[in-house]
Amino acid sequence: MDPQASTEMPEKGSAVNGLSYSLKTCRGKGLCPFGLLEIGPIVKSVETALDDSGWDMHLKRHHPKGIRPHDRLRIAVAACPNGCSQPHIHDIGLIAASRPSEITRGCTGCGLCGKTCREAAIFVQGGRAVTRAAACLSCGECAKACPAHAILRAPLGFRLLLGGHMGRHPTWATELHGVYPPDQIASIIHTLASLLLREAREGERPSQTFARLGFGHIESLIGAPRHD
Repeated sequence: MDPQASTEMPEKGSAVNGLSYSLKTCRGKGLCPFGLLEIGPIVKSVETALDDSGWDMHLKRHHPKGIRPHDRLRIAVAACPNGCSQPHIHDIGLIAASRPSEITRGCTGCGLCGKTCREAAIFVQGGRAVTRAAACLSCGECAKACPAHAILRAPLGFRLLLGGHMGRHPTWATELHGVYPPDQIASIIHTLASLLLREAREGERPSQTFARLGFGHIESLIGAPRHD
């Protein structure tokens, strides 16, 4: 992680105030040089979706003596693939994504994009930049570095990760396929919360419920992203 991007906003929700979820974010665009978007709007979408789902009332009803930290739904939002908010170890992780979609004729083959990309996902071949989609983390840095503005980007969206957690048996979150547009995130969070309300077993953490149900099944419930 870049030291300039490591400062995080305070985590929302704690065992002290008894909230039913925690929402951890990075600083976002405007405060971090790598941020692809401002964090505020997506945070509001997530919070509204959780409020509408009945998650808070459900958890408080099942834990009348107080909600413990590991009972909460843990969500992290990262404004770029650096992942300073640690989305890979949360129940639900959202990572902003800006994928190169096309190299235009304006490409001069200067190679600055390749020098910028830490994943070697773009390089010059035959005097023209080409991409390796499998290696791309959708950070958008190559497009920002191009002096000819020859790298077009797909609409900004979010990579979606599920099922990460720490503890005695830590598990890295599983990334679902595709990039989800911002206006689809509220619906996804609502669907995931409703799924947990219906399917979670006694004593089961959200990440465990997701893993038991299967990520392919969950993908079918939330629907395909409207752009990839």
